[in-house]
Amino acid sequence: MEMIVLIYKILLIALIWVYICDLSGIVAEIRHMMAKLLKIHESNMPSLKPFSCSQCMTFWTGLFYVISADSFSLASIVVVCMLAFFTTTIRGLLQAAKDFVEYLINKI
Repeated sequence: MEMIVLIYKILLIALIWVYICDLSGIVAEIRHMMAKLLKIHESNMPSLKPFSCSQCMTFWTGLFYVISADSFSLASIVVVCMLAFFTTTIRGLLQAAKDFVEYLINKI
């Protein structure tokens, strides 16, 4: 049961980071503001990784959570790695869910 709760919590972490990094547009906005502040072209801005990468943020936040929750084990690291690996799939599922809800609303 403890492993299921751990998987659930790390999945929530992954959902949050996918939304923030991939779907909300906040990373692009921060990059744009930093380029303006530094007075350089946006294409010359260095990458903001790991902060702009949902996979990286899920991995590091999940790892930090596992350590702080005193659940550090090989199995918990695998869970963190797998959920970080599936962030692109999670993004697709969230986008598909949004598209489906919009489709239903348009049908009404």
